[in-house]
Amino acid sequence: LSPRQLHRRVFEAGIHDQIFTAGSSDPDANYLAVIANGSVEISVPGFDNKPVVIGRFGSGTIVGGMHALGLISQHLMTVRLIYEEPSRLSSQAAPTSQEAAQLKEIAAYVLTGEELRQMREEFAEELDHLSRRLLRDARHKMLPRLTKLMCQNNFFRRYQPDFVKRFASSMDLSLFKPGELVFKEGSPARSMAILFAGSVDIYTNGNFLDTFSGCGFEFGETAF
Repeated sequence: LSPRQLHRRVFEAGIHDQIFTAGSSDPDANYLAVIANGSVEISVPGFDNKPVVIGRFGSGTIVGGMHALGLISQHLMTVRLIYEEPSRLSSQAAPTSQEAAQLKEIAAYVLTGEELRQMREEFAEELDHLSRRLLRDARHKMLPRLTKLMCQNNFFRRYQPDFVKRFASSMDLSLFKPGELVFKEGSPARSMAILFAGSVDIYTNGNFLDTFSGCGFEFGETAF
């Protein structure tokens, strides 16, 4: 993306503490943002809807891109802005007016979903590359946290942490649209899945069993 195509947006503490919410499809939050300064905390809903913090990420982090590009219909992750003092302000000296402003503002360069759609005809190959990069980035961000959750759940608790880490690092990140089939009862069991975000409905013998949600929920483990 060219810097000329991106718009600078300033978020203020107390007004824009959270820019994306997991499960939301708010049209006002349909944009890709590149964090210019400060940091963000990314989380996904866990069991009982308690947030599972994936981590904190600094300038250069891209957020909101999968939704803005139309890869998903709702945001998968909650993105909270972290307003904090720059590390160099560790001295006892009072911050200057410019430094004080830094504590209250975070800047990002944004591109809306509509603007990305308008670019599709001319830059289809580049946007496809960007989509693949965002999927790789999401996988890279969530792997450490997901590995920890796997070590704690019932199925993987019996295995050594090194095995679980190696197992997790071999997994792919896949996106499924609402209503899309993940596994079909009676078909050959060749893989299992661990939920990163969203929810799944489980059926047996054609009858609805239950809905499960929360980062770390595993299903299809009979394949192993």
